[in-house]
Amino acid sequence: PGVPLGTVVPGSDLTSNSDIFLTYRNFGSVDLWGADVALDLLFGNWTASGTLSLVNHDFFTAAEAMGPTDIAINASKAKGTVSFGYRDPVGGLSAEVRGRFVKGFPINSGVYVTPLLQDGTRESIKSYGLLDAQVSYRMPFNEHLRATVSAENLLNNNYTTFVGLPQLGRLIMTKLQF
Repeated sequence: PGVPLGTVVPGSDLTSNSDIFLTYRNFGSVDLWGADVALDLLFGNWTASGTLSLVNHDFFTAAEAMGPTDIAINASKAKGTVSFGYRDPVGGLSAEVRGRFVKGFPINSGVYVTPLLQDGTRESIKSYGLLDAQVSYRMPFNEHLRATVSAENLLNNNYTTFVGLPQLGRLIMTKLQF
């Protein structure tokens, strides 16, 4: 009755117990490619920048992977940012506004799995776009003292970054740096 099981435990203080270790295994063959691009433009005190990350697949069925189970890369096929900033080194003021976008993607990671659809693919977490802002000011009475306020998801759009996690909303942080 049951599956025969044995564990090998090397004679070391770091591996003195015989716990069973579960991990993923390699199987099948997939073709995955991607590209990352970033661009920064400087105009005196002003900056504009953008990033873009792309991959050709975010999910492979078991048949496509020639393996026993589906494979999700647990990351988006497309994501990017666009930002605009201002920095005045003399006056001590700096500010930035950034937009972020992440295309939804299926997840298959241990017990965290998006539901299987009728066509054999997995449901994706929802795509989301966010607007962030940050303002920083160097205090005039001490050049080593800087105050910063930053807001992520300024418009308070509820979103989730992974299956099984709660939705996130606006996050406002302050920092006093010396």
